[in-house]
Amino acid sequence: MTQVDAVKLLMRRGADPSSKNLENEQPAQLVAEGPVGDQVRRILKGKGYQARSAAQ
Repeated sequence: MTQVDAVKLLMRRGADPSSKNLENEQPAQLVAEGPVGDQVRRILKGKGYQARSAAQ
């Protein structure tokens, strides 16, 4: 399972991408830079997730 797959699974299961940790950080703020990170951020922000989940 890739990081992108894991994020998609968590989102399908109801994860809240706007939740914050004890340092007041949201998941999108903790994602590493790079192409995979960009894809994960798009999913967390809701862009591309609905289109992809409908296709699956």
